[in-house]
Amino acid sequence: SYPVVVKPVLGGCGRGVVLCHDDGELVAAVKGCGGALIVQEFIEGDDMDCDLVAVDGEIRAAAIRRGLGCKSQFGIPGNLWQFEEASSFLDSIRRLIRELRWSGAANIDGIRDRRNGEDKLLEINARLGSSHFGATAAGVNLPDVLV
Repeated sequence: SYPVVVKPVLGGCGRGVVLCHDDGELVAAVKGCGGALIVQEFIEGDDMDCDLVAVDGEIRAAAIRRGLGCKSQFGIPGNLWQFEEASSFLDSIRRLIRELRWSGAANIDGIRDRRNGEDKLLEINARLGSSHFGATAAGVNLPDVLV
């Protein structure tokens, strides 16, 4: 069912993301993508993000961020984030990391659904996110924990 989001596998900060409301828009988005893509349900809500370091499924350090939007400065797009100390989003991530017995760095993207307040995990990347510098400034030095 619609709407759906089409986004390139390689990208960031919303570049190349298309919201499709019907079959025609979906076909046009797929044809215009020019590479590997992801099609997912559109969920209206707050963008959530977590950078973490884990060993054998146990999180050693994590930084949770809630997205406040995207801002361009000097022609360079960038996300605005608010760091959070604790979150139900982290509870969902703990279960995932434990189940995967994850070891190493991870960046997990999700969304807090405005319809029901549920946290949805969208993707996991085997790396720290580009905003891990903000986590360090907020007191969570993930690179230090990683080494």
